[in-house]
Amino acid sequence: MRIDNMQNFYDILKGISEYSKASAFSWNEKDTLKKVSFEHFFDDVKTVMTMMKGIRDNVENVILLSQKNYLWFVYFFGIVCAGKNVILLCNYDKAVEYNNLFQADLVIYDEKKGKQAKDIQKECPNMQACTMLETEFLTRKPADFVAGGRIIIYTSGTSCEKKPVILSQENFVYSVSKTLEEFSYWEKSRFVSFLPCDHVFDLVVSMYALLIGSEQHILKRLNAWNECNDYKPDVVAMVPLMINELVSANVQNGTLSFFKEIKVIVTGGAALDNTIHNMLVDSGYKILQGYGCTECPIIAINCSESGLPANGGKRLRGSAIKVVDGQIYVKSQAVCMDYWGTLQVKKEEGWLNTQDLGYYDEKSENVYIMGRAKNCIVLSNGYNVCPEQIEQRLEACKYIKVAVIYQKKIKNKDFLYADIYPTCPLLGGQERAEIEMWVQKINDTLPIYMKIQGYILKYDTCELNNMGKKTLVMRYRKNGK
Repeated sequence: MRIDNMQNFYDILKGISEYSKASAFSWNEKDTLKKVSFEHFFDDVKTVMTMMKGIRDNVENVILLSQKNYLWFVYFFGIVCAGKNVILLCNYDKAVEYNNLFQADLVIYDEKKGKQAKDIQKECPNMQACTMLETEFLTRKPADFVAGGRIIIYTSGTSCEKKPVILSQENFVYSVSKTLEEFSYWEKSRFVSFLPCDHVFDLVVSMYALLIGSEQHILKRLNAWNECNDYKPDVVAMVPLMINELVSANVQNGTLSFFKEIKVIVTGGAALDNTIHNMLVDSGYKILQGYGCTECPIIAINCSESGLPANGGKRLRGSAIKVVDGQIYVKSQAVCMDYWGTLQVKKEEGWLNTQDLGYYDEKSENVYIMGRAKNCIVLSNGYNVCPEQIEQRLEACKYIKVAVIYQKKIKNKDFLYADIYPTCPLLGGQERAEIEMWVQKINDTLPIYMKIQGYILKYDTCELNNMGKKTLVMRYRKNGK
C-alpha cells in the first residue's frame, strides 16, 4: 500500500479497502466471536457519513461519548469524514472541568452512557443528543468525503483543567505514515489495545494496525486479561503502569510467563522503566515505545533493537527537535492546530514546548526524556529533581503498584519522601522487607540530594483508584504533602 500520498482519513479508508474480505475488527458478543471485514467497515463508515450530512447544517462540533467498541470506530471515522469536528470522551465526569465542552452542538452516545449524556444536556439544554445506531439498520447510500473534519481530544488534566486539543487529520496521517516509513515493526497480526479510545496514542496505534491490515480485537473492558489470553494476540498496546502490573504478577525466578503468543508490545503515554524494558527484551519480546503528547501525537520512537534506554527515542523523520533551558521543543507536521476555544497553544516560530525535561543528541538524532518540567522538584540547596526517574525505579518492584515522590521540609531543609501504594491490600513481613531492601538498593545508586529519606505504605487505594496517579501527583506537586 502506498502511504506517501495519504493526506486525510478518507485516504486511509480507501487504502485499507485493498484488504477487502480480510477481518478488520473482532469482538466477543454473548460468547460468540464476531468479525467485520475491511470492506464492511468502509461501507459502515460511509453510511454514518451520509447520516451526518442529513443533520442540520449548524451542527459542527459532535461529542462522541462511548467506550471503545466497533461502532465507536465507525462513528469516529464517519463524523470526521463528513466534515464535522469530533470531541472524544470515554466518560463524562461532572466533577471535572472540561474547557469549552458545552460549545458542542450534538452528543452521540453509547446506550450505556445515557445518564452521562443527560448530565451534559443539563449543562447545555440546547444541545441535541442521540444514541449510536446499529449501522445494519441504516440505508446504505453513497457518500462523498467532506474535508475539514477535526479531532478534539482533552489532555489528561494534570495542570488542573482538561484542555481541548484540536488535531487535524493531517496531524494523524503524518504521525502514522512516518512511523510506518521508519518502523514496519509488525506485519499483519492479531492486535489488542488496552488503551482508552480518547487517548491520542491509541488512535495512532489503531490507525497503524488498520494500515498494515491487522485484525483488531476489541475487549469488553480494558483490563480483560482472560479475554485477551483466549484471543491470543501477536501484538498488544498498553501503558507502562499496566506493563509493570503484568510483569510483577507473572515473573517467576526472573523469567516472564504471560501471553506467550505475543511478539510485540507497543507502549506510550509515559516512560517505561528501564529494568522492566530490559526484562521484557531478555524474555524475547520486541518493544516499540512512542514518545509524544496530546499536542503532538508522535515525536520520537524507540524500538528494542536500537539498544537505546527506555527513556530514549529516535526523532520522527521530517520533524525537528531542540532543547532550550532543559526543556524539549518540537517542530513537526504532527503538532496540533491549537486549543479549542479561547486558550492558545504557545508556539514560537512553529516550535512547540512539550514541557518535558530532557536532552537531544543531534548526531544520533536521539532524544532522551527525564521528566515533566511542572513536576520538577526544586530543593532549597538548588538541586532539581525529576521525581519520575525515582518513581519508575520504585514501581519496578513487584510489590509496588504506584509510588509518588514529594518534597518535605524538616528544620528548614528539604528532603524527598515517598508514598507507596502496594500491589496487595495487606503485606506480610517478607513483602515489607523486600520493599525496604528495594528502596535501599535504589538509594545506594542515587546522589545524596536524591535519596529517599522515608516512605509510607498506603493500603487505602480508594484515593488512588478515584483520582488516578496523574491527578494524585498533580495534587502533591501543587499543594505539597
